[in-house]
Amino acid sequence: MRDSTPPAAPQTAVPWVEIAVVLLVALACGLPSLSLPLGRDHGIGLYIGEVIAGGGAPYVDAWDIKPPGVLYLNALVSLVLGKHPWSLRLFDLLWQAATALSLLALGRRWFGNVTGLTAGLLYPAAYFFGHDFWHLANFDAFLALPMTLTLLCLSGTRRTTDLLAGLLVGLVFLARFTHGLLFLPVIAWLLWPDAEGGAYAWKPRLQRFGFVCGGFFLPVAAFLLHMLLTGGFGEFFYTLFVFAPQYAVTTASVLDVEFWRLLRRVFGDFIVRHALTAVPGLLAALSLVAAKKRDRRGVTVVVWLLATFVGFAIMGKFFAYHWLPLFAPLALLAGLFVQWIADLFRERRRAWAIAGIVVFVAAAGLFLWRVGDTNLTRAGHAWNLAIGRLDRAAHLRSFDSVDQGGDFSATANYGVAAYLRDHTEAEDGVFVWGFEQLIYYLSDRRPPTRFCSNFALSAAWRPAAWVRELEDDLRRRPPAYVVLVTQDVMPWVTGHGLDSLGILRRDFRTLAEWISHHYDVETQIGNMLVCRRRGP
Repeated sequence: MRDSTPPAAPQTAVPWVEIAVVLLVALACGLPSLSLPLGRDHGIGLYIGEVIAGGGAPYVDAWDIKPPGVLYLNALVSLVLGKHPWSLRLFDLLWQAATALSLLALGRRWFGNVTGLTAGLLYPAAYFFGHDFWHLANFDAFLALPMTLTLLCLSGTRRTTDLLAGLLVGLVFLARFTHGLLFLPVIAWLLWPDAEGGAYAWKPRLQRFGFVCGGFFLPVAAFLLHMLLTGGFGEFFYTLFVFAPQYAVTTASVLDVEFWRLLRRVFGDFIVRHALTAVPGLLAALSLVAAKKRDRRGVTVVVWLLATFVGFAIMGKFFAYHWLPLFAPLALLAGLFVQWIADLFRERRRAWAIAGIVVFVAAAGLFLWRVGDTNLTRAGHAWNLAIGRLDRAAHLRSFDSVDQGGDFSATANYGVAAYLRDHTEAEDGVFVWGFEQLIYYLSDRRPPTRFCSNFALSAAWRPAAWVRELEDDLRRRPPAYVVLVTQDVMPWVTGHGLDSLGILRRDFRTLAEWISHHYDVETQIGNMLVCRRRGP
Protein backbone atom coordinates (compact mmCIF):
# COMPACT_ATOMS: atom_id res chain seq x y z
CA MET A 1 0.00 0.00 0.00
CA ARG A 2 2.86 2.41 0.82
CA ASP A 3 6.35 2.53 2.25
CA SER A 4 5.69 0.83 5.57
CA THR A 5 8.52 2.49 7.45
CA PRO A 6 6.89 4.04 10.52
CA PRO A 7 6.82 7.83 10.43
CA ALA A 8 8.78 9.91 12.86
CA ALA A 9 6.71 9.97 16.02
CA PRO A 10 5.96 13.30 17.69
CA GLN A 11 7.39 13.69 21.17
CA THR A 12 4.50 15.70 22.58
CA ALA A 13 2.49 14.98 25.68
CA VAL A 14 -0.88 13.30 25.23
CA PRO A 15 -3.63 15.97 25.06
CA TRP A 16 -6.23 15.80 27.78
CA VAL A 17 -9.04 15.69 25.25
CA GLU A 18 -7.66 12.44 23.78
CA ILE A 19 -7.26 10.96 27.25
CA ALA A 20 -10.88 11.87 28.02
CA VAL A 21 -12.18 10.41 24.74
CA VAL A 22 -10.34 7.10 25.16
CA LEU A 23 -11.36 6.85 28.80
CA LEU A 24 -15.03 7.54 28.01
CA VAL A 25 -15.07 4.98 25.18
CA ALA A 26 -13.41 2.35 27.39
CA LEU A 27 -15.92 2.94 30.18
CA ALA A 28 -18.85 2.90 27.76
CA CYS A 29 -17.68 -0.41 26.25
CA GLY A 30 -17.03 -1.96 29.63
CA LEU A 31 -19.99 -0.82 31.72
CA PRO A 32 -22.30 -3.64 30.52
CA SER A 33 -19.73 -6.16 31.78
CA LEU A 34 -20.53 -5.15 35.38
CA SER A 35 -23.79 -7.09 35.13
CA LEU A 36 -22.09 -10.33 34.05
CA PRO A 37 -21.92 -13.20 36.54
CA LEU A 38 -18.64 -14.75 37.55
CA GLY A 39 -17.38 -17.99 36.04
CA ARG A 40 -15.36 -20.91 37.30
CA ASP A 41 -11.94 -19.40 36.62
CA HIS A 42 -12.96 -16.16 38.33
CA GLY A 43 -13.92 -18.21 41.39
CA ILE A 44 -10.50 -19.87 41.46
CA GLY A 45 -8.65 -16.57 41.44
CA LEU A 46 -10.96 -14.72 43.82
CA TYR A 47 -11.05 -17.46 46.44
CA ILE A 48 -7.28 -17.95 46.47
CA GLY A 49 -6.82 -14.19 46.35
CA GLU A 50 -8.89 -13.91 49.52
CA VAL A 51 -6.73 -16.54 51.19
CA ILE A 52 -3.60 -14.60 50.21
CA ALA A 53 -5.11 -11.29 51.36
CA GLY A 54 -5.81 -12.94 54.71
CA GLY A 55 -2.16 -13.89 55.17
CA GLY A 56 -2.15 -17.28 53.45
CA ALA A 57 0.07 -18.53 50.67
CA PRO A 58 -0.87 -20.11 47.34
CA TYR A 59 -0.35 -23.86 46.95
CA VAL A 60 0.09 -24.21 50.73
CA ASP A 61 -3.19 -22.80 52.05
CA ALA A 62 -5.20 -22.97 48.80
CA TRP A 63 -4.12 -25.18 45.92
CA ASP A 64 -4.48 -24.56 42.21
CA ILE A 65 -2.34 -25.15 39.16
CA LYS A 66 -2.22 -21.49 38.07
CA PRO A 67 1.05 -19.50 38.27
CA PRO A 68 1.15 -17.11 41.23
CA GLY A 69 1.10 -13.68 39.58
CA VAL A 70 -2.59 -13.30 38.85
CA LEU A 71 -3.52 -14.99 42.13
CA TYR A 72 -1.81 -12.10 43.91
CA LEU A 73 -3.59 -9.66 41.60
CA ASN A 74 -6.89 -11.16 42.78
CA ALA A 75 -5.72 -10.58 46.34
CA LEU A 76 -5.29 -6.93 45.36
CA VAL A 77 -8.90 -6.92 44.13
CA SER A 78 -10.07 -8.05 47.58
CA LEU A 79 -7.90 -5.53 49.41
CA VAL A 80 -8.79 -2.54 47.21
CA LEU A 81 -12.44 -3.08 46.25
CA GLY A 82 -13.64 -5.39 49.00
CA LYS A 83 -15.81 -8.43 48.50
CA HIS A 84 -18.73 -7.89 46.14
CA PRO A 85 -20.03 -9.89 43.17
CA TRP A 86 -18.99 -6.99 40.94
CA SER A 87 -15.54 -6.30 42.45
CA LEU A 88 -13.58 -8.25 39.85
CA ARG A 89 -15.69 -6.86 37.00
CA LEU A 90 -15.10 -3.28 38.14
CA PHE A 91 -11.39 -3.96 38.58
CA ASP A 92 -11.26 -5.38 35.07
CA LEU A 93 -13.07 -2.36 33.65
CA LEU A 94 -10.61 0.06 35.28
CA TRP A 95 -7.63 -2.14 34.33
CA GLN A 96 -8.61 -2.31 30.66
CA ALA A 97 -9.27 1.44 30.59
CA ALA A 98 -5.72 1.92 31.87
CA THR A 99 -4.49 -0.44 29.13
CA ALA A 100 -6.28 1.66 26.50
CA LEU A 101 -4.64 4.82 27.88
CA SER A 102 -1.21 3.17 27.87
CA LEU A 103 -1.70 2.16 24.22
CA LEU A 104 -2.70 5.75 23.46
CA ALA A 105 0.55 6.98 24.98
CA LEU A 106 2.75 4.29 23.39
CA GLY A 107 1.18 4.69 19.94
CA ARG A 108 1.63 8.47 19.96
CA ARG A 109 5.22 8.18 21.16
CA TRP A 110 6.28 5.51 18.69
CA PHE A 111 4.24 6.04 15.55
CA GLY A 112 2.13 9.18 15.65
CA ASN A 113 -1.00 10.84 16.96
CA VAL A 114 -3.45 8.87 14.81
CA THR A 115 -1.86 5.54 15.77
CA GLY A 116 -2.13 6.25 19.47
CA LEU A 117 -5.71 7.49 19.41
CA THR A 118 -6.89 4.64 17.17
CA ALA A 119 -5.17 1.99 19.28
CA GLY A 120 -6.66 3.44 22.46
CA LEU A 121 -10.16 3.35 20.96
CA LEU A 122 -9.94 -0.06 19.28
CA TYR A 123 -8.57 -1.98 22.24
CA PRO A 124 -11.55 -1.64 24.64
CA ALA A 125 -14.04 -2.23 21.81
CA ALA A 126 -12.24 -5.40 20.72
CA TYR A 127 -11.80 -6.60 24.31
CA PHE A 128 -15.26 -5.99 25.77
CA PHE A 129 -17.37 -6.79 22.70
CA GLY A 130 -15.20 -9.59 21.37
CA HIS A 131 -15.43 -11.86 24.44
CA ASP A 132 -18.10 -13.39 26.64
CA PHE A 133 -18.51 -13.41 30.42
CA TRP A 134 -16.17 -16.37 30.87
CA HIS A 135 -13.15 -14.76 29.23
CA LEU A 136 -13.52 -11.15 30.37
CA ALA A 137 -11.53 -10.62 33.59
CA ASN A 138 -9.95 -14.05 33.19
CA PHE A 139 -6.31 -14.61 34.12
CA ASP A 140 -4.66 -13.66 30.81
CA ALA A 141 -6.82 -10.53 30.48
CA PHE A 142 -4.52 -8.69 32.87
CA LEU A 143 -1.27 -9.17 30.95
CA ALA A 144 -1.75 -6.56 28.22
CA LEU A 145 -1.28 -3.59 30.59
CA PRO A 146 2.13 -4.58 32.07
CA MET A 147 3.29 -5.62 28.57
CA THR A 148 2.38 -2.20 27.14
CA LEU A 149 3.84 -0.34 30.09
CA THR A 150 7.09 -2.30 29.70
CA LEU A 151 7.65 -0.88 26.21
CA LEU A 152 6.48 2.56 27.30
CA CYS A 153 9.09 2.55 30.07
CA LEU A 154 11.80 1.52 27.61
CA SER A 155 10.94 4.51 25.42
CA GLY A 156 12.79 6.69 27.90
CA THR A 157 16.48 6.64 28.66
CA ARG A 158 16.56 6.69 32.46
CA ARG A 159 17.90 3.75 34.41
CA THR A 160 14.91 3.90 36.77
CA THR A 161 12.48 3.32 33.88
CA ASP A 162 14.65 0.46 32.61
CA LEU A 163 14.51 -1.06 36.07
CA LEU A 164 10.74 -0.59 36.13
CA ALA A 165 10.45 -2.22 32.70
CA GLY A 166 12.30 -5.27 34.00
CA LEU A 167 10.07 -5.40 37.06
CA LEU A 168 7.01 -5.44 34.80
CA VAL A 169 8.51 -8.28 32.74
CA GLY A 170 9.01 -10.17 36.01
CA LEU A 171 5.37 -9.68 36.95
CA VAL A 172 4.25 -10.91 33.53
CA PHE A 173 6.50 -13.95 33.93
CA LEU A 174 5.01 -14.77 37.34
CA ALA A 175 1.52 -14.50 35.84
CA ARG A 176 2.29 -16.72 32.83
CA PHE A 177 5.73 -18.28 32.60
CA THR A 178 5.53 -18.63 28.82
CA HIS A 179 4.94 -14.90 28.43
CA GLY A 180 8.38 -14.30 29.86
CA LEU A 181 9.09 -14.18 26.12
CA LEU A 182 8.29 -10.49 26.57
CA PHE A 183 12.07 -10.30 26.90
CA LEU A 184 12.26 -10.69 23.08
CA PRO A 185 10.68 -7.33 22.18
CA VAL A 186 12.71 -5.79 25.02
CA ILE A 187 15.89 -7.13 23.39
CA ALA A 188 14.70 -5.96 19.98
CA TRP A 189 14.14 -2.43 21.27
CA LEU A 190 17.42 -2.19 23.12
CA LEU A 191 19.71 -3.85 20.56
CA TRP A 192 18.21 -3.00 17.14
CA PRO A 193 20.14 -0.19 15.41
CA ASP A 194 18.55 3.24 15.42
CA ALA A 195 16.96 4.46 12.20
CA GLU A 196 19.28 7.50 12.19
CA GLY A 197 22.32 5.29 11.75
CA GLY A 198 25.68 6.36 13.09
CA ALA A 199 28.06 4.46 15.35
CA TYR A 200 26.49 1.52 17.18
CA ALA A 201 26.92 1.95 20.94
CA TRP A 202 27.11 -1.51 22.48
CA LYS A 203 28.08 -0.53 26.00
CA PRO A 204 25.12 1.74 26.95
CA ARG A 205 22.67 -0.70 25.36
CA LEU A 206 24.04 -3.62 27.34
CA GLN A 207 24.01 -1.50 30.48
CA ARG A 208 20.32 -0.77 29.93
CA PHE A 209 19.62 -4.47 29.40
CA GLY A 210 21.43 -5.19 32.67
CA PHE A 211 19.09 -2.82 34.51
CA VAL A 212 16.09 -4.54 32.88
CA CYS A 213 17.39 -7.93 34.05
CA GLY A 214 17.90 -6.52 37.53
CA GLY A 215 14.31 -5.29 37.63
CA PHE A 216 13.10 -8.68 36.40
CA PHE A 217 14.69 -10.52 39.29
CA LEU A 218 13.18 -8.24 41.95
CA PRO A 219 9.60 -9.65 41.91
CA VAL A 220 10.78 -13.16 41.03
CA ALA A 221 13.22 -13.26 43.93
CA ALA A 222 10.67 -11.68 46.28
CA PHE A 223 8.11 -14.38 45.47
CA LEU A 224 10.61 -17.23 45.83
CA LEU A 225 11.74 -15.80 49.17
CA HIS A 226 8.11 -15.59 50.27
CA MET A 227 7.60 -19.24 49.34
CA LEU A 228 10.72 -20.26 51.26
CA LEU A 229 9.70 -18.31 54.37
CA THR A 230 6.17 -19.73 54.34
CA GLY A 231 7.42 -23.27 53.73
CA GLY A 232 5.63 -23.46 50.42
CA PHE A 233 8.52 -23.61 47.99
CA GLY A 234 8.34 -27.39 47.65
CA GLU A 235 4.60 -27.30 46.91
CA PHE A 236 5.06 -24.45 44.45
CA PHE A 237 7.85 -26.25 42.62
CA TYR A 238 6.01 -29.57 42.51
CA THR A 239 2.73 -28.01 41.36
CA LEU A 240 4.14 -25.86 38.56
CA PHE A 241 7.08 -27.95 37.37
CA VAL A 242 6.02 -31.56 38.01
CA PHE A 243 2.21 -31.69 38.22
CA ALA A 244 1.49 -29.01 35.60
CA PRO A 245 3.60 -30.54 32.78
CA GLN A 246 1.76 -33.84 33.19
CA TYR A 247 -1.52 -31.93 33.00
CA ALA A 248 -0.30 -30.36 29.75
CA VAL A 249 0.51 -33.83 28.38
CA THR A 250 -3.00 -35.01 29.30
CA THR A 251 -4.57 -32.03 27.55
CA ALA A 252 -2.46 -32.66 24.46
CA SER A 253 -3.40 -36.34 24.42
CA VAL A 254 -7.11 -35.51 24.53
CA LEU A 255 -6.69 -33.13 21.56
CA ASP A 256 -4.05 -35.23 19.79
CA VAL A 257 -6.08 -36.48 16.82
CA GLU A 258 -7.53 -33.08 15.96
CA PHE A 259 -4.67 -30.84 17.12
CA TRP A 260 -3.82 -29.20 13.80
CA ARG A 261 -7.46 -29.01 12.82
CA LEU A 262 -8.12 -27.32 16.15
CA LEU A 263 -5.27 -24.88 15.55
CA ARG A 264 -6.59 -23.95 12.13
CA ARG A 265 -10.15 -23.61 13.40
CA VAL A 266 -9.23 -21.50 16.40
CA PHE A 267 -6.84 -19.28 14.46
CA GLY A 268 -9.36 -18.86 11.64
CA ASP A 269 -12.13 -18.10 14.11
CA PHE A 270 -9.85 -15.64 15.87
CA ILE A 271 -9.27 -13.62 12.69
CA VAL A 272 -12.99 -13.56 11.86
CA ARG A 273 -14.29 -12.93 15.37
CA HIS A 274 -11.70 -10.27 16.10
CA ALA A 275 -11.41 -8.81 12.60
CA LEU A 276 -11.60 -5.26 13.97
CA THR A 277 -7.99 -5.46 15.19
CA ALA A 278 -6.76 -8.74 13.65
CA VAL A 279 -7.21 -7.86 9.95
CA PRO A 280 -5.65 -4.36 9.89
CA GLY A 281 -3.15 -5.35 12.57
CA LEU A 282 -1.85 -8.39 10.71
CA LEU A 283 -1.72 -6.45 7.41
CA ALA A 284 0.36 -3.77 9.14
CA ALA A 285 2.64 -6.44 10.63
CA LEU A 286 3.19 -8.03 7.20
CA SER A 287 3.98 -4.61 5.72
CA LEU A 288 6.55 -3.92 8.43
CA VAL A 289 8.19 -7.30 7.88
CA ALA A 290 8.35 -6.73 4.11
CA ALA A 291 9.71 -3.20 4.41
CA LYS A 292 13.15 -2.57 2.90
CA LYS A 293 14.12 -0.35 5.80
CA ARG A 294 13.14 -1.86 9.15
CA ASP A 295 12.72 0.74 11.85
CA ARG A 296 13.35 -0.20 15.48
CA ARG A 297 9.79 0.66 16.51
CA GLY A 298 8.25 -1.48 13.80
CA VAL A 299 10.58 -4.39 14.50
CA THR A 300 9.82 -4.25 18.22
CA VAL A 301 6.04 -4.27 17.86
CA VAL A 302 6.17 -7.18 15.37
CA VAL A 303 8.46 -9.13 17.71
CA TRP A 304 6.03 -8.33 20.54
CA LEU A 305 3.17 -9.79 18.53
CA LEU A 306 5.13 -12.93 17.58
CA ALA A 307 6.51 -13.48 21.10
CA THR A 308 3.03 -13.18 22.59
CA PHE A 309 1.62 -15.65 20.06
CA VAL A 310 4.43 -18.15 20.72
CA GLY A 311 3.89 -17.80 24.47
CA PHE A 312 0.23 -18.58 23.93
CA ALA A 313 0.88 -21.48 21.53
CA ILE A 314 3.38 -23.16 23.89
CA MET A 315 0.56 -23.71 26.39
CA GLY A 316 -1.12 -25.83 23.70
CA LYS A 317 -4.70 -25.57 25.01
CA PHE A 318 -5.92 -22.74 22.74
CA PHE A 319 -8.58 -21.59 25.19
CA ALA A 320 -10.12 -18.30 24.08
CA TYR A 321 -8.87 -16.30 27.06
CA HIS A 322 -5.29 -17.35 26.33
CA TRP A 323 -5.47 -15.13 23.23
CA LEU A 324 -6.17 -11.98 25.25
CA PRO A 325 -2.60 -10.60 25.53
CA LEU A 326 -2.45 -10.45 21.71
CA PHE A 327 -4.94 -7.60 21.58
CA ALA A 328 -2.48 -4.96 22.77
CA PRO A 329 0.06 -5.34 19.92
CA LEU A 330 -2.76 -5.95 17.43
CA ALA A 331 -4.52 -2.74 18.46
CA LEU A 332 -1.24 -0.84 18.13
CA LEU A 333 -0.64 -2.29 14.66
CA ALA A 334 -4.24 -1.57 13.63
CA GLY A 335 -3.70 2.02 14.76
CA LEU A 336 -0.59 2.16 12.57
CA PHE A 337 -2.70 0.89 9.65
CA VAL A 338 -5.11 3.80 10.14
CA GLN A 339 -2.12 6.16 10.45
CA TRP A 340 -0.94 5.01 7.02
CA ILE A 341 -4.40 5.71 5.56
CA ALA A 342 -4.25 9.25 6.95
CA ASP A 343 -0.72 9.70 5.55
CA LEU A 344 -1.86 8.50 2.11
CA PHE A 345 -4.59 11.12 2.05
CA ARG A 346 -2.08 13.81 2.94
CA GLU A 347 0.19 12.55 0.16
CA ARG A 348 -2.80 12.67 -2.26
CA ARG A 349 -2.56 8.95 -2.94
CA ARG A 350 -6.32 8.66 -2.66
CA ALA A 351 -6.74 5.31 -4.45
CA TRP A 352 -4.56 3.53 -1.92
CA ALA A 353 -6.17 5.43 0.93
CA ILE A 354 -9.67 4.45 -0.21
CA ALA A 355 -8.55 0.82 -0.52
CA GLY A 356 -7.30 0.96 3.06
CA ILE A 357 -10.60 2.44 4.23
CA VAL A 358 -12.52 -0.32 2.47
CA VAL A 359 -10.39 -2.97 4.20
CA PHE A 360 -10.86 -1.36 7.61
CA VAL A 361 -14.62 -0.87 7.19
CA ALA A 362 -15.00 -4.47 5.98
CA ALA A 363 -13.06 -5.70 9.01
CA ALA A 364 -15.25 -3.64 11.34
CA GLY A 365 -18.39 -4.99 9.65
CA LEU A 366 -17.15 -8.57 9.96
CA PHE A 367 -16.45 -7.96 13.65
CA LEU A 368 -19.92 -6.53 14.28
CA TRP A 369 -21.58 -9.38 12.37
CA ARG A 370 -19.64 -12.00 14.33
CA VAL A 371 -20.25 -10.61 17.82
CA GLY A 372 -23.56 -8.82 17.31
CA ASP A 373 -25.79 -11.78 18.15
CA THR A 374 -24.17 -12.35 21.54
CA ASN A 375 -22.11 -9.61 23.13
CA LEU A 376 -24.05 -6.64 21.77
CA THR A 377 -27.20 -8.40 22.94
CA ARG A 378 -25.58 -8.73 26.36
CA ALA A 379 -25.31 -4.95 26.49
CA GLY A 380 -29.06 -4.75 25.98
CA HIS A 381 -29.60 -7.31 28.72
CA ALA A 382 -27.45 -5.23 31.08
CA TRP A 383 -29.64 -2.19 30.42
CA ASN A 384 -32.87 -4.16 30.89
CA LEU A 385 -31.50 -5.63 34.11
CA ALA A 386 -30.60 -2.18 35.40
CA ILE A 387 -34.07 -0.74 34.77
CA GLY A 388 -35.91 -3.82 36.06
CA ARG A 389 -37.21 -5.22 32.77
CA LEU A 390 -35.10 -8.38 33.13
CA ASP A 391 -35.30 -10.67 36.15
CA ARG A 392 -31.98 -11.53 37.80
CA ALA A 393 -32.77 -15.25 37.84
CA ALA A 394 -33.56 -15.24 34.12
CA HIS A 395 -30.37 -13.31 33.50
CA LEU A 396 -28.34 -15.97 35.36
CA ARG A 397 -30.05 -18.82 33.50
CA SER A 398 -28.85 -17.40 30.20
CA PHE A 399 -25.29 -18.25 31.26
CA ASP A 400 -25.99 -21.91 32.09
CA SER A 401 -24.51 -24.49 29.76
CA VAL A 402 -25.18 -27.81 31.53
CA ASP A 403 -28.53 -28.26 29.80
CA GLN A 404 -26.82 -27.85 26.42
CA GLY A 405 -24.10 -30.40 27.13
CA GLY A 406 -21.73 -27.96 28.83
CA ASP A 407 -20.14 -28.18 32.26
CA PHE A 408 -21.11 -24.94 34.05
CA SER A 409 -24.24 -23.55 35.68
CA ALA A 410 -24.25 -19.96 36.93
CA THR A 411 -27.68 -20.59 38.45
CA ALA A 412 -26.41 -23.52 40.50
CA ASN A 413 -23.26 -21.72 41.68
CA TYR A 414 -25.11 -18.62 42.82
CA GLY A 415 -28.02 -20.65 44.18
CA VAL A 416 -25.85 -23.02 46.24
CA ALA A 417 -23.83 -20.09 47.58
CA ALA A 418 -27.01 -18.31 48.71
CA TYR A 419 -28.31 -21.53 50.29
CA LEU A 420 -25.08 -22.05 52.24
CA ARG A 421 -25.10 -18.45 53.49
CA ASP A 422 -28.64 -18.93 54.77
CA HIS A 423 -28.03 -22.30 56.44
CA THR A 424 -24.56 -21.89 57.97
CA GLU A 425 -22.60 -19.53 60.15
CA ALA A 426 -19.43 -17.82 58.94
CA GLU A 427 -17.24 -20.22 60.93
CA ASP A 428 -18.94 -23.33 59.56
CA GLY A 429 -16.89 -25.11 56.97
CA VAL A 430 -18.15 -26.28 53.59
CA PHE A 431 -16.48 -28.55 51.08
CA VAL A 432 -17.18 -28.68 47.36
CA TRP A 433 -16.29 -31.89 45.55
CA GLY A 434 -16.07 -30.52 42.04
CA PHE A 435 -14.48 -27.69 40.11
CA GLU A 436 -16.61 -24.88 41.53
CA GLN A 437 -14.47 -22.77 43.87
CA LEU A 438 -16.76 -19.88 42.98
CA ILE A 439 -19.14 -21.21 45.65
CA TYR A 440 -16.56 -20.51 48.36
CA TYR A 441 -16.20 -16.91 47.27
CA LEU A 442 -19.90 -16.20 46.83
CA SER A 443 -20.95 -17.90 50.06
CA ASP A 444 -18.05 -16.49 52.11
CA ARG A 445 -17.44 -19.98 53.52
CA ARG A 446 -14.13 -21.82 53.62
CA PRO A 447 -13.21 -25.48 53.16
CA PRO A 448 -11.24 -27.27 55.89
CA THR A 449 -8.50 -28.20 53.42
CA ARG A 450 -6.20 -26.54 50.92
CA PHE A 451 -7.66 -28.73 48.16
CA CYS A 452 -10.50 -26.35 47.35
CA SER A 453 -11.45 -28.38 44.27
CA ASN A 454 -10.93 -31.95 43.15
CA PHE A 455 -8.64 -30.84 40.31
CA ALA A 456 -5.50 -31.93 42.13
CA LEU A 457 -7.03 -35.24 43.18
CA SER A 458 -8.82 -36.21 39.96
CA ALA A 459 -5.55 -36.48 38.04
CA ALA A 460 -4.23 -40.01 37.65
CA TRP A 461 -0.69 -38.78 38.48
CA ARG A 462 -1.69 -37.25 41.83
CA PRO A 463 0.54 -38.12 44.81
CA ALA A 464 -1.14 -40.63 47.13
CA ALA A 465 -0.22 -38.37 50.05
CA TRP A 466 -2.61 -35.69 48.74
CA VAL A 467 -5.58 -38.04 49.01
CA ARG A 468 -4.66 -38.97 52.58
CA GLU A 469 -4.19 -35.29 53.41
CA LEU A 470 -7.68 -34.45 52.16
CA GLU A 471 -9.29 -37.32 54.07
CA ASP A 472 -7.45 -36.35 57.27
CA ASP A 473 -8.47 -32.69 56.88
CA LEU A 474 -12.14 -33.59 56.48
CA ARG A 475 -12.15 -35.97 59.45
CA ARG A 476 -10.31 -33.49 61.64
CA ARG A 477 -12.68 -30.61 60.84
CA PRO A 478 -15.79 -32.04 59.22
CA PRO A 479 -17.60 -29.31 57.27
CA ALA A 480 -21.23 -28.50 57.91
CA TYR A 481 -22.06 -29.13 54.24
CA VAL A 482 -20.55 -31.10 51.40
CA VAL A 483 -21.55 -30.12 47.86
CA LEU A 484 -21.30 -32.85 45.22
CA VAL A 485 -21.11 -31.54 41.66
CA THR A 486 -22.44 -33.46 38.67
CA GLN A 487 -22.29 -32.86 34.91
CA ASP A 488 -18.89 -31.16 35.12
CA VAL A 489 -17.11 -33.49 32.69
CA MET A 490 -13.71 -32.05 31.74
CA PRO A 491 -11.56 -34.67 29.98
CA TRP A 492 -8.77 -32.15 29.31
CA VAL A 493 -8.29 -32.08 33.09
CA THR A 494 -9.09 -35.65 34.12
CA GLY A 495 -8.29 -37.58 30.95
CA HIS A 496 -11.68 -39.36 30.95
CA GLY A 497 -15.40 -38.71 30.62
CA LEU A 498 -16.62 -38.98 34.23
CA ASP A 499 -18.07 -36.05 36.14
CA SER A 500 -17.00 -35.24 39.71
CA LEU A 501 -19.62 -37.47 41.33
CA GLY A 502 -18.61 -40.35 39.06
CA ILE A 503 -14.94 -39.81 39.95
CA LEU A 504 -15.81 -39.91 43.66
CA ARG A 505 -17.70 -43.19 43.36
CA ARG A 506 -15.11 -44.90 41.16
CA ASP A 507 -11.74 -43.70 42.47
CA PHE A 508 -12.37 -42.47 46.03
CA ARG A 509 -14.48 -45.17 47.65
CA THR A 510 -13.17 -44.51 51.17
CA LEU A 511 -14.05 -40.84 50.89
CA ALA A 512 -17.41 -41.66 49.25
CA GLU A 513 -18.29 -44.04 52.10
CA TRP A 514 -17.29 -41.46 54.71
CA ILE A 515 -19.55 -38.85 53.07
CA SER A 516 -22.47 -41.29 52.79
CA HIS A 517 -22.11 -42.29 56.48
CA HIS A 518 -21.99 -38.73 57.81
CA TYR A 519 -24.01 -36.63 55.34
CA ASP A 520 -27.53 -36.66 53.92
CA VAL A 521 -28.63 -35.03 50.70
CA GLU A 522 -30.70 -32.07 51.88
CA THR A 523 -31.50 -30.51 48.52
CA GLN A 524 -30.48 -30.40 44.88
CA ILE A 525 -29.85 -27.10 43.14
CA GLY A 526 -29.23 -27.44 39.45
CA ASN A 527 -26.45 -29.94 38.90
CA MET A 528 -25.32 -29.91 42.55
CA LEU A 529 -26.27 -32.08 45.52
CA VAL A 530 -26.14 -30.18 48.82
CA CYS A 531 -25.41 -32.62 51.67
CA ARG A 532 -25.81 -31.70 55.35
CA ARG A 533 -23.80 -33.28 58.15
CA ARG A 534 -25.77 -35.44 60.54
CA GLY A 535 -25.77 -34.48 64.21
CA PRO A 536 -24.23 -31.39 65.79
